[in-house]
Amino acid sequence: MPAALLVDWRRDGLCERVCQTPMLRPRSPAGRIEASASARVEPGHTWVVDVYVETGRLVLRRFTSDDLELVVELDGDPQVKRYIDGGLRVDRRELVETLQWWLGYYDRGERYGFWAAIEKSSGRFIGWFHLRPGEGAGPLEPELGYRLRRDAWGQGYATEGSRALIDKAFAELGADRV
Repeated sequence: MPAALLVDWRRDGLCERVCQTPMLRPRSPAGRIEASASARVEPGHTWVVDVYVETGRLVLRRFTSDDLELVVELDGDPQVKRYIDGGLRVDRRELVETLQWWLGYYDRGERYGFWAAIEKSSGRFIGWFHLRPGEGAGPLEPELGYRLRRDAWGQGYATEGSRALIDKAFAELGADRV
């Protein structure tokens, strides 16, 4: 199971580790974690985030269905997509299917999948990373991919997230090659 990052909110509504974003999900009285991007954050509440890997500046956490608007916005930038599909905007329905496909990875196990990249200092979504078996490759030869918002370019996030995933692939997942 992915690590759970507990986020405790201070009285002023700010948090110590990760700021308010759709990645935060309240824990119900029964202990079940419920997705809720629209939930109000109140001081004194504890929220749980499913973290796959954490770096000095990033949290890579599981996507939820509440993240659709973040993915739509990211893929709506023609500069972000300039080398993918010729920069053409992807239909919203197609992105709903894509997000569902990403979410399906979590049902197959905890080794591989797609993760939302969250900047720790601001709590903002800056893009996503994936680590998964490539086409025609076995489970010990995952491919690494990422897509970042334009305002996150040139800040070393791609390198930071990629290094963390490569380290995890070799040290924890037993990969032969990435």
